[in-house]
Amino acid sequence: MAPLGMTALSKHLYNGAKEFPAEYHEKHLRPLNALGVRDTENMKGFTPLFVPSFQSIFPEYFLSAIPTETLVRDIAPITTQIYGLNHGREVAPRAAPRSRSG
Repeated sequence: MAPLGMTALSKHLYNGAKEFPAEYHEKHLRPLNALGVRDTENMKGFTPLFVPSFQSIFPEYFLSAIPTETLVRDIAPITTQIYGLNHGREVAPRAAPRSRSG
């Protein structure tokens, strides 16, 4: 739970280079190409003809849609729940009223 009066959330996530795909499991899914047609040499095979691969090196990695754990859930204009916890830009508790001195 965020303390009362908190108006900002600071996260410092660091990410090194990532290779995609890190691993590929054959015999789990029949690969399809971009047109939805089976992408194997024969009808019985599970080895795809093409597996896209790339290396990711950028600090905005956690703001992209590549990982499932993304910071977008914490800056989104709508409030959503993930595992029973609210996420979004408006989920912080309202600030306590300021005391007037004098």
